[in-house]
Amino acid sequence: GDWFELRNLATSPRDVSGFFVRDEKNTNLYKIPPGTIIPADGFLVLYSDLSLFNQEHPGIANKIGPIPFSLSGTGDALRIFNASDKLIYSMHYLDYAPWPNEPDGNGYTLEGPRNPQPNWDVNSAAYWGYGCLGGSP
Repeated sequence: GDWFELRNLATSPRDVSGFFVRDEKNTNLYKIPPGTIIPADGFLVLYSDLSLFNQEHPGIANKIGPIPFSLSGTGDALRIFNASDKLIYSMHYLDYAPWPNEPDGNGYTLEGPRNPQPNWDVNSAAYWGYGCLGGSP
């Protein structure tokens, strides 16, 4: 099952209650539930299938879902909107070089850098690499 992480790069917790997550289609929508906090310099996992996610990554506590859509293996988008439905983050990925092939159904995750810089282009394949087999939430 698909899953992805949101990371809070700030030094204080971030309340993301009421935020919306969409893929490239506006009709594919997940509203983040009330009381959802991403810890300072922490992560929040959004999963599509809890059973499949827990099989691969037991013990991860800061997770929500299920998201009602999958991320396409042929290229897609991941977009985050605040509670006022204003776009605050958007990334698009593709299924061909120069994008890494390993995350394309081969068990690896598409991962951004641990310490991104504000001027880096998250829509560039150069920004992304692949992580360990099974991912690393």
